[in-house]
Amino acid sequence: MKKLYSMLILVIFTIALIPAQALASPNTGYFVVTAYYSPLPNQQYYLTWNYKSEIRLNGRGIAWASWKWVFSWMLAAPKNYRFWTKIYLQWLWVGSVEDRGWAIVNAGQRWYRNDRIDVWVGYWDEWLRRALYWGKRKVRGRIVANQATTINYKNISAPNWATNWLKQVPTVFNVGLWKWSNVAHVKNLQKVLKEVGKYNGKIDGIYNKSVIDTVYNFQIENGIPLGENNYWAWYWGKQTRDLFFKKYLNGEFDQETDNIVEDLTQSKKQESGVFDIPAKTESEIKKLQQVLKDLKLYDGDLTGDYEDIRKNILEYQLKKSIVKSTSELWASHFGPKTRGVMKEDYKQYEEQEKIRKEEEKRRKELEKKLEKLKELAWKKAETELANLGHIQLGQTSPRVREFQILLRELWYFDRKDTAIFGPQTRLALIQYQLDHKIILDKHDLGAGFFGPKTREQIKKDIQEQIYVEMAVEFKKENNLFVLK
Repeated sequence: MKKLYSMLILVIFTIALIPAQALASPNTGYFVVTAYYSPLPNQQYYLTWNYKSEIRLNGRGIAWASWKWVFSWMLAAPKNYRFWTKIYLQWLWVGSVEDRGWAIVNAGQRWYRNDRIDVWVGYWDEWLRRALYWGKRKVRGRIVANQATTINYKNISAPNWATNWLKQVPTVFNVGLWKWSNVAHVKNLQKVLKEVGKYNGKIDGIYNKSVIDTVYNFQIENGIPLGENNYWAWYWGKQTRDLFFKKYLNGEFDQETDNIVEDLTQSKKQESGVFDIPAKTESEIKKLQQVLKDLKLYDGDLTGDYEDIRKNILEYQLKKSIVKSTSELWASHFGPKTRGVMKEDYKQYEEQEKIRKEEEKRRKELEKKLEKLKELAWKKAETELANLGHIQLGQTSPRVREFQILLRELWYFDRKDTAIFGPQTRLALIQYQLDHKIILDKHDLGAGFFGPKTREQIKKDIQEQIYVEMAVEFKKENNLFVLK
């Protein structure tokens, strides 16, 4: 009998020596490896369009789980991997587990066949490119012991095309503009206004009446409370810029632009003899002007007056070597050679437009699917909060630990998750309530209590975090422009 007890104790002791990861993750042959970076203000590109949303997704350069500053061999792993676990990954060598994440899950969760590992690759635009280029890979690896952390992400390529699908934020949305503003900034504003079909004047850098009317009409149409005699009326200020930028990102101007050129679509499809005869009548000249606008050779109105485009025709002829000087007989005339060369250029334009419209159609279809992700994120957030149940000061339970982890993920709790609802947890909760105006001061009746209003606000914040992460991953997988 004693021998039996001795054998049993030996077995238990042996099992205790086996790392938890080995028990929880028998398939250590392969991992699904993704990459993330830390954003900084004023980047050229953001995955989520702005710095504020970016830090919600990637953090502030601090590993929230171990509360350390990020470093070049840091890994985020599922919860069953102990901190400081060393993992060898093919191509990257050895890293250390220092962080967690909503989407960092074990095999069998979120449709992953292998445990997911997230690697930190650096700061700023270049490292965003490296993370995007790395993407999501199945990598051979294993848990190791007593080996130095040697990952060097500089070995990961960062080709420029990795960020080509990200749309650069125009600088015009970061500066206020008025009559005496910088010419280059005003030109950028005119270009943006023209792009969305709200401005048809010259790109001359002058904050002219046409620009003023466009800005003011936008303010009126969108309920920005600025009277005509108000000092801030017609000013390209922050409130106007922010609302315009939101509509710009969401593609709300696309339909308006389509309506502007709707009466010209048939002439484009049929070409209506534009390239077969000299433009003489008002109707023919208007069609030619539209062709020049499409080719970015003319930025004026469709007047039907040939004199308005004579200079543009000459510039095109000189650029294409159709004429060599302004003194030649056919200079500024829409003659046979000019029509033939322009016809070929326009065919290329039509092909590019067809591709653009198909891509736009695909983008909108995919964005409809994003709305379903938002619903799913809300359900997940509801589940997270439902699992917490009722918790209060002085309570000790696993649910309190989960609550502390939630507060940490929301950047309000910077202590070790003890599972004890003590003074530090209460102070973190009070600060959260103050920031979200749930209470007016720390002496309010509801201060430090996990009541219905607090629960609902935390649910919204969790839903936003889950949605941002799911949406970004979805967009990356579908090569979709990242929109807010």
